[in-house]
Amino acid sequence: MNEIKNKKVFDGVKTFLTRTRVLDSIGYRNILLYPLATESIVCFDYLTLDEALESGVIEVTEKPGGSVPELEVENKSTKAILLLNGEEIKGGRQNRTLNTDILVKPKTKITIPVSCTERGRWGYAQEAPPGKAEPVMKSAEYISPYSMRKNISKGVGQSLGMGAGFQASQSRVWQASSDYHASYNVPTRTGAIDDVFNAKESDIRKYLDALRPDKDTWNGMAVVIDNKFVGLDIFDSTVIMAQLWDKLVRSYALDALRGGSGCKFDKKAILETIDAAISASMKAYKSVSLGYDVRIEAQNLLGSALAFRKINIYGVAHLSLFSKEGKQQSKSKMSSATERMKRST
Repeated sequence: MNEIKNKKVFDGVKTFLTRTRVLDSIGYRNILLYPLATESIVCFDYLTLDEALESGVIEVTEKPGGSVPELEVENKSTKAILLLNGEEIKGGRQNRTLNTDILVKPKTKITIPVSCTERGRWGYAQEAPPGKAEPVMKSAEYISPYSMRKNISKGVGQSLGMGAGFQASQSRVWQASSDYHASYNVPTRTGAIDDVFNAKESDIRKYLDALRPDKDTWNGMAVVIDNKFVGLDIFDSTVIMAQLWDKLVRSYALDALRGGSGCKFDKKAILETIDAAISASMKAYKSVSLGYDVRIEAQNLLGSALAFRKINIYGVAHLSLFSKEGKQQSKSKMSSATERMKRST
């Protein structure tokens, strides 16, 4: 897959980040969420995966014969459908997680790149419903945990750089799942990360109850766990953020459960992180369906953005960043972040 040189795409991503304000944090125990609010967003009209599944306008199935790193998606809607990196698809021959953000074109059927999150199963665990050739795959209530998403993002970036498409390191995904099972001493027959989320549901629920969004203002979140910045997600809509809020909080809460009981952080460091992303190396590739997949990498950061063109303006449907080491970003160069701090209240 060839890299695309399009300055307007990069400018669209940078503008999106530049217009993003960092608000005062909300917290519970060892996690702080810094709400993000982007001014003058370029919005794209689409459905989320959960909306599409609920209304019956999307089908996610195994490829004929089965293929671990691939699934087939059919969009029957007249709207595009957003599939989020790290969004877990349950069922089929084994559970999978999305390797990258995908905006599925209306009325199309495509193959999507995924990674397995259930290494001990290769076969259908349920019967197919009447009229269907195979069991229906559904969306999980969570996004894959932080370390898994970070490893997948890193692997996809490397794969794209080698011209090998949106592939991730399956062994690293399995290792991340094994680490969570070991950390929480969760018994499992198939090694599914789903087993860990189910086992820790009551503890995760405490984070969900304590960390509630402002559905009218926030279109993103930056996350700090145990005094360390770990990642952020920003969308082009407060509505989409509200719909995906619980999934993302569950994702980050699973990591927070392995930590301490308190958390302190300087909001300026979040601003510095955003500034680092603005000045980071960016490489663009044709997305799996609509838009451009932009890979972002700086010294301490990696991530991606799904960019699209609306009329003659490039916007961003979703942008995610992860700390490479799960460590707080340096506070040594705060000039631009301090300047932006004046309008981040």
